[in-house]
Amino acid sequence: MKSPLRSLLGFALILVAVHFGVDVFAQKDAGDNSTLADRVNALEKEVAKLDREVQDLHVSGKLTGHWIEHSWMRNGEYVDQSEAALGVGFGGPVEWRLASDVNSQRWLLCAEPKSVNFGRFTVDTSKTPTWIDFHLAKNGRTITIRGIVKHSYGKAQIAIPTDLFDGNEFRAPARPTSFESTAENGYSVYSLQRPTFDRTGVF
Repeated sequence: MKSPLRSLLGFALILVAVHFGVDVFAQKDAGDNSTLADRVNALEKEVAKLDREVQDLHVSGKLTGHWIEHSWMRNGEYVDQSEAALGVGFGGPVEWRLASDVNSQRWLLCAEPKSVNFGRFTVDTSKTPTWIDFHLAKNGRTITIRGIVKHSYGKAQIAIPTDLFDGNEFRAPARPTSFESTAENGYSVYSLQRPTFDRTGVF
């Protein structure tokens, strides 16, 4: 059975093809000098754009939801998970909720859960590795935290810059280029697992 995303792509391609046919006849009647090759090239670009949008939706769907933070490498050093979110020893797992329509969160599960908002996320699968951007509303404006992501079989890695703010001022640091965290590059690399895998070791 076809997936909903593939069905959506197929329907979109039909609409593009119908539009293409109508447009060609309209241009022919109007004496347009555009060549058939130009129209085919435009159609191929539109199809490629739609295919990428479908792939972006597919990856966003795979990333959306709850994750358990298995490890955090910050500036080349592992962070103790009992202190990962707050810098104090409350204990309990660090959890993430990734969302494409509302704020993504990272929080420490304890008596009084504390959360860090990252904003809703979007991905760009045309980049290698895949880009992930967190769009966070802060101080009356939207800022973009630029990162990279990879995922497979209930596991994911996200790399973002560690030093995002100077007080309340957003530093707008450059996007990481690898999943290696060192003192020199200043990356934070988070290794995540789905809760079911974290508990049982199976998917």
